[in-house]
Amino acid sequence: MARWILRSQWGPQGGRGSPLSGPLSRHVVHHQGVIVDHSLTVAQIIAVWRAIERYHLQVRGWQGIGYSWGVFRPDINIEGRGWLRSGAHTQGGLNYTAHGQMISGNTSVQGVSQGQWDASRELIGEGIRVRAIAPSPTVTGHRDHHTTACPGDAAYAGLHRLRGITGPGSAPAPAPPASEDEDVIPFNSRGGHVVAEIQWQLNLLRHGVKGDKEGTVGLATDGWFYNETRKEILYWQEKWGYPQTGEWDLQTSMRVRRELQIRAVREASEKLRREITNALADIPEGPRGPEGPPGPGLTPEQVRSIVDGAAIEGVIRLGS
Repeated sequence: MARWILRSQWGPQGGRGSPLSGPLSRHVVHHQGVIVDHSLTVAQIIAVWRAIERYHLQVRGWQGIGYSWGVFRPDINIEGRGWLRSGAHTQGGLNYTAHGQMISGNTSVQGVSQGQWDASRELIGEGIRVRAIAPSPTVTGHRDHHTTACPGDAAYAGLHRLRGITGPGSAPAPAPPASEDEDVIPFNSRGGHVVAEIQWQLNLLRHGVKGDKEGTVGLATDGWFYNETRKEILYWQEKWGYPQTGEWDLQTSMRVRRELQIRAVREASEKLRREITNALADIPEGPRGPEGPPGPGLTPEQVRSIVDGAAIEGVIRLGS
């Protein structure tokens, strides 16, 4: 059973759109579109939902949050504009003929949990029970109506799970025929660049190079989430003592970026150290001072001090 959070419980600032006559026979699925931490508390989920509303209000200029409902992990349904209210989620007039639900996270990278699918089915079943949704509604993804990668490839590939629902507790729709390679989550040309970027970050971390689409070194940066990419993520999660999910979650992605930044700073620091050392080596010999005999302009200790100080300063500047 999903947990439900209503508008009265999260305190929206914006409006709900205009009332609609139901039941509606269309249901459009979206995703949040950003990589998120899925281990959020209820209070944190409410904070994220409020942030989405503020974005829709202040940046988009909409009346309120655009979605009818949101579905968060593990199995939480949170009310947006609610049942039978015009939305701001889909082009082509569907804001007035369909409800729009959002699945949290970037499903192209993080997938969709079983709890989210179950909560989504429960959401549609409840909509049918209160006569806001017609039985067996037409379920589509945002990309069916607009040039976008939304609702992400994992959600889009699983939309059959939300079809054929006739009411609360309705049996799941039959799955489509299995693909030849069930270890692949396909990415189309509009979404594949997300995974390709993950792949070259992982290649940089392990091999020091981005790699190529052929996989000459490390992972093939082809934008397909094959098992090899998942195994590489699992390798680093185990190495760092993180939960071994195989997903590109917020904790893993932030750690990879941090490690790459540290490596870049170290490499820049070493380059700066070498350049200064070479420059100081060209300083002509001269007197050390009024009381010393002629000799090099700087002692070895002074050279090391200058080089070390400059290198440290470089690290501070690059790391700031």
